Amino acid sequence: MTPMMRQIVEPAWFESPPHIVAKVSGDFVDPDAFAYDARLEARRCSYRGVGLEGASANLQLRQSQLDVQDLRLTRREGELRGTLLADFNQHRVTFDVSGSGNPSDMAGLLGEKAARIMAPYRFGPRTDANARGVVDFDDPVETAWVSHVVNEGFSYWRFTATRAQASLVFTNNSLQINDFDADFYGGKLQGRAVFTFSKDNPTYDFIFSADRVDVQPLLSAAHNHPSKVTGVLAGSAQIDGQGADLAALKGRGELQVTDGLLWEAPLFGILSRVLGNTKATSAKATFAIADQAVKTDDLQIAAGAFTASSHGQLGFDGRLDFRVEAQFLRAWPAIGWVSPIIGKLLEYKVGGTMDAPTYRAVNLPKELLPNK
Repeated sequence: MTPMMRQIVEPAWFESPPHIVAKVSGDFVDPDAFAYDARLEARRCSYRGVGLEGASANLQLRQSQLDVQDLRLTRREGELRGTLLADFNQHRVTFDVSGSGNPSDMAGLLGEKAARIMAPYRFGPRTDANARGVVDFDDPVETAWVSHVVNEGFSYWRFTATRAQASLVFTNNSLQINDFDADFYGGKLQGRAVFTFSKDNPTYDFIFSADRVDVQPLLSAAHNHPSKVTGVLAGSAQIDGQGADLAALKGRGELQVTDGLLWEAPLFGILSRVLGNTKATSAKATFAIADQAVKTDDLQIAAGAFTASSHGQLGFDGRLDFRVEAQFLRAWPAIGWVSPIIGKLLEYKVGGTMDAPTYRAVNLPKELLPNK
């Protein structure tokens, strides 16, 4: 067996010997003259650590090229079907496969790098995926493949999409996720991403937009506990970073919430005690991401005859550092000039964390305004 053949064959493991029916011819001394036609069937086995319930294929070896037809790899959640061609002289494997197996679990069949790329993504029980391309064992830069995945129950971090689909392109040590489209908490999430692996710490760039997303389940998922804040979210963002370094994470974007009940948000909760039952129904802001925090200078919430405005930042550790003020009758003719004065009187400094916010009146004694 040539070193290249060994490199491809050795990662295979079989719980019991596979059943092989083969016709062999050629010269055992000269690998290029050695040939066979075979049918392979196996029960529990694995390849590159990817566990399989079964495997079968038709094999044909000619001039150090192994042509695999009718390939079928079976797992509990689905299977992988297709063809591949292993060129032992060129040290390459070309493949064209499709199936319903979990892409994250089966990515290891393409190599360690593919497994690392797919590890953060979790797929629900229903998957329809295909992939085709080439893996170069000598020069990883020459590895290239494309894939399309549709899944129900797709998850990333704490968020889950009812249904999601995307096209993936891996080439020149870079992975592009194109045409991402997800049914996301009652609305839509769309975008694209690029991961570059040419350095020790891979870099990434996300561009996405959201429309008609239900705020309540979204915040419940983000905070990992139920949220009372309601509303419909729309917005967009661009984020780039490097590896797991949060200090390198940067971005910008905008958001708008409508048809909501926003007083339960930690940032504005104190105003519900100041202003009574007036409902805050909409909010909008632009924001920037830098220095391990999300910062805004123009967050505004509309509630009847007044507007609550705020500027400050939310740290990645959940810490709040904001100034909030309520401005009454700002848009009313003749009396709108009093709004800034009243707003300064009702100005609060918000600190603490998202789970335990604190509020301190800035310009009036604590005996005159509620504090926490």
